[in-house]
Amino acid sequence: MLVDLILFNDEVELLAFRLKYLSPVVERFVIFESPRSFSGRAKKLFATEAVQLSEISKDKVTISKYEFPAELIMNASSDRWPLERFARSRLEAFCLKFPQDTKFLISDLDEIPSIFQLMEAQESQEVTILPTPLFYRFANWAVPHGENWKTAKVVPKGFLNDVNNLRYRVDFQTSHSEPGVHFSYLGSTDLELFNKLEDIAHAEFSISKSEVTVILKYSNKYFLDHLGRFNRKGFGLLNKIEPHELSSLQRALLEFNPAFFEFEVEILPLPQRLFASFKLWVAWRSKDFKILEANFRGRLALQFVIYASKFWILNTLLSFRGFTSQLIRLFSRR
Repeated sequence: MLVDLILFNDEVELLAFRLKYLSPVVERFVIFESPRSFSGRAKKLFATEAVQLSEISKDKVTISKYEFPAELIMNASSDRWPLERFARSRLEAFCLKFPQDTKFLISDLDEIPSIFQLMEAQESQEVTILPTPLFYRFANWAVPHGENWKTAKVVPKGFLNDVNNLRYRVDFQTSHSEPGVHFSYLGSTDLELFNKLEDIAHAEFSISKSEVTVILKYSNKYFLDHLGRFNRKGFGLLNKIEPHELSSLQRALLEFNPAFFEFEVEILPLPQRLFASFKLWVAWRSKDFKILEANFRGRLALQFVIYASKFWILNTLLSFRGFTSQLIRLFSRR
């Protein structure tokens, strides 16, 4: 028996798609929903609406409402992570009622595995990592530094002893089937992105509504990671995936809602995008988003050259180390 455990906030259409897409291989969905977000903000409950939109049998779905302890809500303004860890612990407690041979899909709502990964994982008695490459804002805008996203897992009940720890472990076997997709900030408007940043555990991304508007417009213009990841692989630049390059999961989402995709993107020259990404990185670090208006000159231009060189060398070394590790593993098997 395969059970999908889902922490849900307010992404109604994405939850509906997940239920519909995974229904052929998942026997039961358990949706965990709270009337408060990870920031402690009061919110409406949307799970029932999503189930109706999915059009799957309601008999396959359980909605489990939970409440955060008062002390966690009181401290959320300074530390949101305890609320997220508490929510994930609810998943583990709920699983005790299932038979011992049950396997659980554990991933965030927007980390959707392919049905091929799930079929492969069901054949194993070990924990299986399900790679879900990362996409931002639109379902075909790929994030290079997230191409090896490995937090989604199928976990046999006997291994389910610490969900918060399991999420970030990478020392398990990995599925080699067609990857899933991590659809992060999918279809975000200014308001949706603002609410998302307000609700997630990462309090460092909490900024004003006007700043979110500026960042989203800027990031769409230069085709950037809106969180300013110039220091990561790919220098914070996004890559467009064309229709013929979509995975079967992405094609299913395209059929479900074409608005989640944007193929008509004007991609500006690389030097412009690199400098724009650098400015966004500096702006996030200083929380001074007026930097985005600065021209390429003076101290900022010098810093760009220094940091671009530094991160290029670092990324090259990391890529070489990864390639070397793969060679060592390959020859050690012989």
